[in-house]
Amino acid sequence: MASGDVPEIVLKRVDERRRDFLKKLILGSAFVVPSVASFSMAGLSVDQVAISCANQTDFSGQNLHGQNLSGCNLAGDNFNGANLSNANLTNTHLDGATFRGANLSGANLTLATLDGATLNGANLQGANLTDADLSGATLNGANLQGVIWSSTTCPDGTSSGSGPRATCIGHLGPPPPG
Repeated sequence: MASGDVPEIVLKRVDERRRDFLKKLILGSAFVVPSVASFSMAGLSVDQVAISCANQTDFSGQNLHGQNLSGCNLAGDNFNGANLSNANLTNTHLDGATFRGANLSGANLTLATLDGATLNGANLQGANLTDADLSGATLNGANLQGVIWSSTTCPDGTSSGSGPRATCIGHLGPPPPG
């Protein structure tokens, strides 16, 4: 049997109505070299790309509104000018991260660690900081209206307390020397 007979042998086993199609497919096939495409993610918003915990460290200026980053380790990452409004940052490690001018309004930061984080000029209006750790964080010029502080470790290392009167206001400075 010659190598040219292989398609005829295969075609004889197929219904006559489909032989023409298979013949064109078998004889018309050619090898195509695979190609790899790459593109920049700059300028994409959350509805265009899902952010994973470890795929980047510079989130500056990005729209992360409503994004779920719970449980991620984003320590030291740059969120300057980013929109994190209504984002879920529950139990997220943000030690040393920078949030200068970032929008964190309505964000859930329950159990988040923000040791040494920079939140200068950030909008935290209505953010939930229940059980969060802000030890050594700086919040100069931050909007803190309506923040939920329950059992929060304040920047000076004190506890906000719990209940409706819980607050870190008055405890936003560095810990006293000691």
